[in-house]
Amino acid sequence: MKLSKAVVQRRIKLMEDEGIQFKCNSNVGKDLSAKQLYDENDALLLSLGATWPRDLPIPGRQLEGIHFAMNFLETVSEFCR
Repeated sequence: MKLSKAVVQRRIKLMEDEGIQFKCNSNVGKDLSAKQLYDENDALLLSLGATWPRDLPIPGRQLEGIHFAMNFLETVSEFCR
């Protein structure tokens, strides 16, 4: 989320031009099986992330300037466009 959208799109295009296929927002076990992935691919990269924050009950959590990572990254990415 720190790179501009144009840079990310350029890199994706370079990888696609090399034959890499992207299957985004897929649920392994629901949309396709693990066996299907194994049988149909030479290599596989699973990328996941946490988009829902988990608040921690720790001293100082309520202080000004303490932010969840996703809220911060989404805000910062607006300036990188």
